[in-house]
Amino acid sequence: MHSLVLGLAQKNQHCGPIRYRCTHFFLRVNGQSVWDAYYQCGDVYSSAETFDLARTFGIGWSKFETPIVDGAASSLFRCYGIRAKSGKTPRLYADLEKVFEALFAKIHYLGPVGFYPQPSYTWDMYRCYARNVGKHGEDAIPALLSSGSSEYIAYDGEEIKEEQILTWLKQMGLIHSFRLLPDYESADTYDFLVRQHENAPEVRLPDAGFGVSQVLPVLILCDTVPEGSILILEQPEAHLHPKAQSGLADVLIDAVNKRRLQIILESHSEPLIHRLTRRIAETQLSPDDLALYYCQMYEGTSHINELKVDEYGNISNWPQNFFGDEMDDLAEKAKAEIERRKANRQWR
Repeated sequence: MHSLVLGLAQKNQHCGPIRYRCTHFFLRVNGQSVWDAYYQCGDVYSSAETFDLARTFGIGWSKFETPIVDGAASSLFRCYGIRAKSGKTPRLYADLEKVFEALFAKIHYLGPVGFYPQPSYTWDMYRCYARNVGKHGEDAIPALLSSGSSEYIAYDGEEIKEEQILTWLKQMGLIHSFRLLPDYESADTYDFLVRQHENAPEVRLPDAGFGVSQVLPVLILCDTVPEGSILILEQPEAHLHPKAQSGLADVLIDAVNKRRLQIILESHSEPLIHRLTRRIAETQLSPDDLALYYCQMYEGTSHINELKVDEYGNISNWPQNFFGDEMDDLAEKAKAEIERRKANRQWR
C-alpha cells in the first residue's frame, strides 16, 4: 500500500475560511488518470487500492515561507495566539500544535439549554451530521439518522430492533419504544414517534414530555462519537425527574466503560451524584475513575475544591447545605404539624 500525502495552503491570510462538502483528489501520470478519490463527511471513496488518503495534523512549516505582514515576520501558526518573529518559531511549536489539534478534535460539547422538540425532522443526506448533534442538540435527530438510518427508520406496522439508544431510554424509565417514520408527502422528512408504555398510543416527540427530547442529544452523542472521545456536557439531567437522573448516571457509566469516553459534566443533581457514589460502593465504578469538584464563591472569586471520595463511595468533605438541609426541613415540618394539631384540639 502506497501513501500519497496532499496539502492545501491558504496564501491570502485576509480571505475567509475555506468551506466544502466534498473534496476530490486525483492523480494523473502523463495525462492519464491512475487514481481518483472523494472525501465526504468522514468517508473516503477510492477508485483503486493502490493509494490511500493519509491525514496528518498540523502543517509542514519547512515547506512554506514565512509571510511578511505590515513589515514584520508573521506566520500561519495558530496555536494560542503565539506569533512567529522568525521562520524558526513555527517549527519550534509544530509538534505542540499537532498535539493540541489531535486533542481538540476529540472534544464534543453539548450546552445546557436544549433545542425545542419538533413534530418532524428533515434529514439532508448530503450534509455531514454524523457525530455532531449541535451545541444545543438541534441536529440530534439528523445525526441519529446519519449514524444508523436503517436501524431506526420503520414504516407503519414495523418496530425497530432494540439498539443502544433505545436500551438506555428504557433503562431510564422514559419510554417503551420509538421509531422514525418517513413522510410520504415530503422527501427527506421524518416523524419521530414515541410509545411511552407498551399499550400506549404513539405520539410525536413534542408530546412525549420535554425530558425525553432534552436527554436524546446526550444519548446520541454518547453512542455516535468516536471511541476515546471527550464529552463536555452542561446539566445533562435538566428536565428529568429524580429517578431518571439516577438512571442517567448509569447510562454515563455504561458509555464510559463500553466506548472509552471521558465525560466532563456540570450538574446540580443530587440523585445523579448519589447513584455514582453508590456504584463505587458496589464496586461497579472505581473511585479512581470519578473526580468530583465543587465550585464556590469566596469574596467575589470562584474557587474549585475537589471532593474526596473513598473506596466505599463516601464523600468526606461534602459542601455544607449545597442540596439544602433535608433533615432540618423534615424536623421543622414535624414541629409545625405538632403545633397545629395541638391548636386544633384546643379549639374543639
